[in-house]
Amino acid sequence: MKKKSTTKKTSKRQTVTKPKELSLADQTHIQKEKHLALWAGVIFFMSLIVIVWIFNFKQTFRNINQSSSDSASGVELQGIISNVGGALSETKDELGTLRDTMKNSDGTESEQITDLRERLELIEQRIQLENFLYNLDQNLQYAKESQ
Repeated sequence: MKKKSTTKKTSKRQTVTKPKELSLADQTHIQKEKHLALWAGVIFFMSLIVIVWIFNFKQTFRNINQSSSDSASGVELQGIISNVGGALSETKDELGTLRDTMKNSDGTESEQITDLRERLELIEQRIQLENFLYNLDQNLQYAKESQ
């Protein structure tokens, strides 16, 4: 008869180690580093996307400009570009006048307040007139119904 070879089976114990407790200062430091890493990644990928978009836009614009320079649409494209430039300059001028108006409006607040008071008085008078006319109309309708 054959003897069975016996081998000892050793069980490997898995040791459970308690995680090291971090102090509040260490935890906040780790959170700040995570937050910083997150923003660094976001800024990197957003800048990468913007750079690729600008390069692609530039290439597309060059291709459109080259293909349209021989045709009549090239003149239209130049007109569009000049219109956009004119619109931008008008917007810039209007923003400048708006800034000036905002700066000058501080001195005219009392004038605006008096103007608003006058408007309010007119509105109140109109409301009183509307109420009077409504009551008069109701009285006339009642008089017609009672006859």
